[in-house]
Amino acid sequence: MGQVFLLLPVLLVSCFLSQGAAMENQRLFNI
Repeated sequence: MGQVFLLLPVLLVSCFLSQGAAMENQRLFNI
């Protein structure tokens, strides 16, 4: 179960970064 607790924050950060990158891409394309 230790590995699960280590993977959870990594998944959250990766999801947050992917959403942030998508928002940045939309911003660039809108300009």
